[in-house]
Amino acid sequence: MREIGELRDLKVPYEDLFPEDSYIVGGTLRDFLLGRDFDDWDVVVPRDAIRLGFRLRRQIEGSFAVVLSEEDDEFRLVLPDGGWIDISSPRAPTIDEDLKLRDFTINSLATPLHTKDRLIDPTGGLKDIENRLIRTYFRKNLESDPLRILRAFRFVSTLGFEIELQTLSWITELAPELSKAAPERIRYELTRLFNGEHIFRAIKGMAETGVLFVIFPELEAQRSLYQKYITRQNVFEHTLLVIKFLEELLKQVEAGEGPMGKFADRILPFLGDPSRRMAFFVGALLHDVAKPDTVFYDEEGRTHFHGHDRLGARVAAGIADRLRFSSDEKEIVTMIVEAHMHPHLLAREQENVTPRALNRYLRRTGELSFPLILFAVADAMATPPIGSGAEWQVYLADRLDELIRQKESKKKERLVTGHDIIAMGLKPGPVFKKLLDEIDDLEAEGVVRTREDALKALAELVEKVKRGEWPPEPEK
Repeated sequence: MREIGELRDLKVPYEDLFPEDSYIVGGTLRDFLLGRDFDDWDVVVPRDAIRLGFRLRRQIEGSFAVVLSEEDDEFRLVLPDGGWIDISSPRAPTIDEDLKLRDFTINSLATPLHTKDRLIDPTGGLKDIENRLIRTYFRKNLESDPLRILRAFRFVSTLGFEIELQTLSWITELAPELSKAAPERIRYELTRLFNGEHIFRAIKGMAETGVLFVIFPELEAQRSLYQKYITRQNVFEHTLLVIKFLEELLKQVEAGEGPMGKFADRILPFLGDPSRRMAFFVGALLHDVAKPDTVFYDEEGRTHFHGHDRLGARVAAGIADRLRFSSDEKEIVTMIVEAHMHPHLLAREQENVTPRALNRYLRRTGELSFPLILFAVADAMATPPIGSGAEWQVYLADRLDELIRQKESKKKERLVTGHDIIAMGLKPGPVFKKLLDEIDDLEAEGVVRTREDALKALAELVEKVKRGEWPPEPEK
C-alpha cells in the first residue's frame, strides 16, 4: 500500500484546467493508495460541474461528454486516450460533509487537486482500506441510493474486502430497496462484479443477505428444492458450487493450468471481454432456474427435470430483458441455459462420441463451444461426489479440439455446393446451409467419402425437403 506522501505523484489529466478548491476524491484515491491500476478519475469542483465539463470538452480535442445527472450536477468527460474524469459539485457545504455522504468510507477520501499536500479522511476510510473493510458511515447513505447495496458486493469481488458487520446488517434490512434501482445501473454493477477476482465470495454474500434474490427472484424456489441422483443435494447449493468451481477453473485456465488450461486459446478470447464474461457467469447462475417447475420423482425417489433447459432458457431471456442486457449478452445467457446439458450428453458417449455429433455441437454453440464445456466441468464437479466426475467433459474438449485442428489443416473444398442443390430443383434459401452442413457431417462421420456419395446423399435430402420431411426440428 502506498504512503500518503506519494499523493504528490498523482496527476489528473489536464489538471491545470481545473479551478482552485477542486479535490481528487473517491475511488481514484482508494485505488492509488492500494497500488491498483485505474483510468477513471473523480474530481469535485467548487460549483457548476456540468458547465465546467462542457468547457473542458471544447478545450480537449478528441474528448466527448456525458451528463450523468443534472439534478446532482454530475458530468463525465471521456478522454481521447481512454479513461474518463467524473466531475461533480459538492453535495454539502464543506468537503468533509460531502465525503460523509458517499457510499463507503473507502471512497470517502479527498486531497486538494493542485497541492495534494494532505489526505482528508473524516470517516476513517484509510484505516478501513488498511483493514480491507467495506463500511458505510450512515445507514441513510444506503437508503439514499439503494444501488450501493449491490455495489458493496462488487467491491467484495473486485477488491477482496469484507463487509463490516453493521453495514452487512443494514444491507440485509434494506435489500428489498434494491428493486428500485434502475436496471441499467444494476447491469453495470453486475458486469464489474463478475469481472472481479472473488466472484463466489460476493455471490454467496448476496445470497445470505437476500440481495441475490432481489435481482434474481426466480432463484428463490431453488432454496427449498432437493435433487437426488446418487445422493441428495440442495439445488441452490449446487448452483453456488457451480459458481465456485467455475471461478476456480477459469483462474486455472488464465494461468494455463488445471484440466482445461490447455484450451486457454479457445476460452480466453471469448471470456476476456468483460460484457461476455458477465453474461457467461449469469448464465451459469441461471442454468437450473427452471428445475423447480419441472421436477419429477420416479418410483425410487430419484429426481428428473425434463425440459428444464428449454424452459430455463425462456426464463433467462426474460431476466436478460428485465436487466436491459444487450442482444449479445442475452444470447449468451440463454445459450448457456438452453445448451448446458449438451456437453454432458456428449460426454456420456465417452469414446463413442462421433465427429457428426461434435460438428452439430459446434454449429449449435459457436464461440461458446469451449466456454460451455468449461461450465460443464464445473457443473459436474458441483454434483455429488463433489469435486470429481468431470474427466469425460475434458475428454470431450480434447476430441473437439482435435476435430477443429483437423478442419483447420485440411481446409478443402466441399464435395457439393449450392449449385448442385439448385440443379436438383430447390431455390436458394436458409435450407441450403443446413443441407451443406448435413453433408459435411456425413463426410466427417465417414458415411460420405466421394463426390458421388455426396451427390447421392444430397439428392435424398432434397427429396425430403420437397416433401416437407426435412430439416428436423432443432435439437434442444
